[in-house]
Amino acid sequence: MCIRDRSTWDLKAILINPSIHPYNSLKNAVGEIEDFSGGKFWLKESHLDELKKYEVSNVENQKNFLLLVQKGDKLLDYKEAIQKLPDCIQDIEEGGSHAYDGLEKKFDLIQEFMSK
Repeated sequence: MCIRDRSTWDLKAILINPSIHPYNSLKNAVGEIEDFSGGKFWLKESHLDELKKYEVSNVENQKNFLLLVQKGDKLLDYKEAIQKLPDCIQDIEEGGSHAYDGLEKKFDLIQEFMSK
C-alpha cells in the first residue's frame, strides 16, 4: 500500500526491508497470530487475497523512494525489492536481519533523503 500511495501522490517514502509480495510472504502466517505486545488476531487467506488488489505493476517516481535492505533478512528476499524498484535510491547492506539491525546508523542518510 505504501508504494501505491506514494507513487500516486508524488510523496517520499523510506522502505525498510519491505515485503514486495506480502500475499506470498505471509502465506505461512495464516491463522492466529500474536503481535509484539501479546495481542492476538487472525490472518485469513481472504486477507492475502485483498492484498493482491494493491499490487503496483509499474512504480512511478522512484526517485521518491529510499530503499534500505539487509541481505541477512531471513523472512524476505531483498532481491525482490531491488528488482521492483531499480531506479530508487538503494542502500543494500550485508548481514543484518528482518528487524533491520543498526537502523540508527542510517539516520543521517534518511535525513538527507527527506530534506532534498
